[in-house]
Amino acid sequence: MSDNNDILTPTPFKTAGGEKTLNIRQEKKVARWLLVLISILACILLFVTLWLPSLVSEQQNNALPLTDVANSSSDYINSNLSPEETQDTASPWADAALEKSKQNALELAAEAAEIQSRLEKFGAPIWAPDIIKDVELVASNADKAYRAKEYGLAAVEYEKARDTLLTLETSMPDRFEKILSDLRLSIDGGDIQKSEDLFSQASLLNTNSSRLAKLDLRMNTLPQILTAIEQSQLLEKQGQLQKAVMILQKASQLDLEHPLVLDALEITNTKLTKSQFDKAMSLGYQALEKNNLPTARQQFTQAKTLDPLSIEVRSAITELKELEMRSRLFILRRESAALESQENWIAAEKRFSEALKRDKNLLFANQGLARVAPRRILDQRLNGFIEDPEKLKIRKVAQEAANALSDARQISRPGPRLKNQINTMATLLEEANTKLPIKILSDGLTNITLYKVAELGSFNSRELFLRPGSYTAAGFRNGYRDIRISFDVTKETAPLEIIIKCEEAI
Repeated sequence: MSDNNDILTPTPFKTAGGEKTLNIRQEKKVARWLLVLISILACILLFVTLWLPSLVSEQQNNALPLTDVANSSSDYINSNLSPEETQDTASPWADAALEKSKQNALELAAEAAEIQSRLEKFGAPIWAPDIIKDVELVASNADKAYRAKEYGLAAVEYEKARDTLLTLETSMPDRFEKILSDLRLSIDGGDIQKSEDLFSQASLLNTNSSRLAKLDLRMNTLPQILTAIEQSQLLEKQGQLQKAVMILQKASQLDLEHPLVLDALEITNTKLTKSQFDKAMSLGYQALEKNNLPTARQQFTQAKTLDPLSIEVRSAITELKELEMRSRLFILRRESAALESQENWIAAEKRFSEALKRDKNLLFANQGLARVAPRRILDQRLNGFIEDPEKLKIRKVAQEAANALSDARQISRPGPRLKNQINTMATLLEEANTKLPIKILSDGLTNITLYKVAELGSFNSRELFLRPGSYTAAGFRNGYRDIRISFDVTKETAPLEIIIKCEEAI
């Protein structure tokens, strides 16, 4: 075993001068080739560990490095070797890797082209022009790389284009919803051109959508709605608010959801209401000045209907109520005086009572009520007897009538009605109190009783004087059936004869 410090050296040998030069040249060539090979291997190691993972996908990591290594190795070797040496370094392994990288790029390009074809059927260049242009630019760069046989770079670009198109295809439902939302906003905003553009885009994405059909109906009515709004604005400037409201109401039937019409209708209605309110208030105050209180109330009531919370209306109605009360009190006072003079005590009492309900401290009403109430009572008492004079035949009723007549005669200044009542009552009482002759015939054996007058006993003939009225007489005799007779005593029947005899034996 040799020492570590021993140095091994080749045994020198002599050669011919030409042979020595050839050996030196060959040694230099081998050394240079070894240096190039080591450099290539170092580049491959750096490429695989640092740059390649961030450039390509996991699938391509298995193929592209081989292609790039082969290309780099081949290019580097070919650049440093002679044509004879280049032919000697050709590698089937590198060629196969390069072909696989090319095939991968072609597959990615085909996938991207297929997705783009599908998107074009849905009009992607119209509703996503920027994305399509970006994809075409990426594809163009990929094509350039492919033509330069940079298949790895081409594959990366083709994959980027494919993924972008795939994302765009996946976003079609969301894009349709977004376009529908923008379409609604453009219709609501009255933008006809933008609405038509958005509708075209939405139609490409989903032709059979029922929601799109509804928006189509709204879009078709948009020109009429905008025209109606313009007409209403012109009529409003001319002061024809009522016509403006009618036009907007008709337009609102075309699209019940359109905010432009609804807002315009609300604004115009508000202006119309304000105009009607001002007019009603003006007419109401004009009527107040002319003391035309019913018209004033009608106008102020209309104004209150238009603006129930208006302070101006409250003030006007308060003023109106005060005038109405003063006017009504004046009327009540005048009417009550007239009714008193007409001796219409019931109606006069009602007027005074109404006045006191409005103001219980009114002097004329309090005095008037105290004056007419007793007259109304007396009037009703007298009329009760006059309207039913038959009651006077009853002594108690006749006495009450006499008392009423006495009260009536105490009135210092009786009117025509009371005078007539006094005269009528006096006549009725006189007739009621005037006794009329009546003759009762019997057999001297029958015991006779005149109810409510006296027990007359038995007799053959007897004459009595009775007040007008209805009477009942009864006859009694032992062994015979009783007899009862009712009769009326009046001026027309006087003198009256009545026969009372018990003749039926039992």
